[in-house]
Amino acid sequence: MKHMMYKTKPSLWTRRSILLAAAVGAQGVWAQSLAGSESAIRLVVTTPAGGPVDAVARMLSEGVSRRLKQPVIVENRVGASGSIGVHHVARQAPDGNTLLFGPTAAFTLVPVVRKVPYKPLDDFSFLGQLVYSPNVFAVPSELPAKTMREFVQLVRSQPGALNYGTMLGTPVHLDFERFKKDLDLDLQSVPYAGGSPIVQALISGQVQATLASASLVREWARNGKIRILATPGPSRLPLLPDVPTMAEAGFAQIKLDAGMNYCLAAPANMPKPVAERLYQAFVAAASEPETLRKLQDAGFELSARDGQTLSADLVRELAETERLVKALNIRLE
Repeated sequence: MKHMMYKTKPSLWTRRSILLAAAVGAQGVWAQSLAGSESAIRLVVTTPAGGPVDAVARMLSEGVSRRLKQPVIVENRVGASGSIGVHHVARQAPDGNTLLFGPTAAFTLVPVVRKVPYKPLDDFSFLGQLVYSPNVFAVPSELPAKTMREFVQLVRSQPGALNYGTMLGTPVHLDFERFKKDLDLDLQSVPYAGGSPIVQALISGQVQATLASASLVREWARNGKIRILATPGPSRLPLLPDVPTMAEAGFAQIKLDAGMNYCLAAPANMPKPVAERLYQAFVAAASEPETLRKLQDAGFELSARDGQTLSADLVRELAETERLVKALNIRLE
């Protein structure tokens, strides 16, 4: 006699038990990966080693490593306005072992002006914003322009003869194009691969202006190699109390990016508990008194913004950037 096999649906209690067991098991795996795991967290940075953003990433990685008892290794993946490093992160597993520390412009500007192999918002989990770096308008110290008004007059007296240094597809590039249009200036663009080469070009006189992070140019300004004419933010910078704002310099109507926001992102579909724990570890590391002092000395400010708030803001900023880029007719490819 053959035994008859019956296929039965598991009871509601059994199904709940299975789901609960799976969830608990998954949480255990995530918790293990974030505390005491031998696998390293790879923190991808889209700027060259030795620059200010790289330095901040290494500062934060030390504190996070202590908290999570897990190595944090900084990887520099440079090129294509940062899109090479961003794309690399998008292709990884959302297991907490690969993160991106980079500017929010990587998601709201670069994909607008450059063809990129990823979806700027859909392919990522946004853990939150971490730090902010204010910008300044700088020129070579040898340039015969000691104020913003004198600089504008100089450009108008030599149409097409002067230029500015920028990284293509960045907020600085967008800002200068807007600056030129608003003031009807004939100022040429010279592209560079990073902020440090722009500073060197400024010092040597190869370019006559740039809008750069205060952290990049402050020491050169102190040494008399660079002159900072203004800061586009709403108030003067504590690091540079003698530098006027654009409004104080007589250009209140000019809208320039006050600075760069840097966030922590990961591949899409990262489990929320993992994302939150990682983000809190980074915020705590940035909030350590010694790290906070080093950040401020480097020209950065702690500027935490949780993932949900950041994600909503990025949607809005992307739409605004698309409108502005279309109005300025900017396209890299």
